[in-house]
This record gives sequence, structure tokens and C-alpha cells, in this order.
Amino acid sequence: MNKQIIDEMIVKAMDILSANEVKIVENNQVPSEYFGYIASFGPAVVQTGLIQTVAFYCNDSDEGKKRKKIIALMAKTLEQTGRIANLGNSDLYEYLKNQWNNNNFYARIHLKNMVMEACTACKLALRTFPKKDDNNANE
Repeated sequence: MNKQIIDEMIVKAMDILSANEVKIVENNQVPSEYFGYIASFGPAVVQTGLIQTVAFYCNDSDEGKKRKKIIALMAKTLEQTGRIANLGNSDLYEYLKNQWNNNNFYARIHLKNMVMEACTACKLALRTFPKKDDNNANE
């Protein structure tokens, strides 16, 4: 992973979160479950693989809809930093699946590194917002 790229992505991720483009921030706070989702993404990639993890995060269950916001944050961060081309109407899962099938081993490693850099940047960007949990939800 490249620290300079991650630093650039952190700024973009903070801009995306501040503008609330992915509907994660509520009253200038981030619900605590999103910290868990982003924290478990990296280990899930290592344990099960990139495509499987992104597919799991993009499922249509109630929890999946919330996890999908993390994927959307990473996708917008990758897109706005020029790491991936314009996604248009497709999501990050479709993009990765198409790229995965059309590339060799080294290109797959590059894709995984790009997503992990975005994950790290988004995790650090989320930490700049106060956590909203059940104890301070009504404050």
C-alpha cells in the first residue's frame, strides 16, 4: 500500500462524507455500526477474498443495505481520486467482477491493493467524525 495515495484518498473520503453523498453521516455524526463495517472489511478480504467480500457487503438484506454504503464510499473515493474509471450506473462489485475476469494475476493484485488503500483511507476519514451510538443518539 502506498501512503501517499492513501493520504490523497483520505481527503477525498472526508469531502464525500462531509457532503453526505453516501448517506452515512447523521447530524454530523457517524452511527457506530459503520465503524464496525469498515473495520471488518479488511480482515474479510484477507480471509475470503476481494470479490466474495464485496459481494457480501452488497447484498440486499437490511444490514447489507447499510454495509453497501461503505462500498459506495470506497467506490466514490476511488473514482474521485482517478484510481478507477467512471463507474456510471454500475457499482463497485460489477466493476471488480468485470476487471477480475478480464485480467491476469498481477492486475488482480493491483485491484485488491487499490480497494484496500481505499478501505484504509475511508476508515481513517470516518474516524474524523464523532461516533453516534445508542447512548448519545438523542443528544
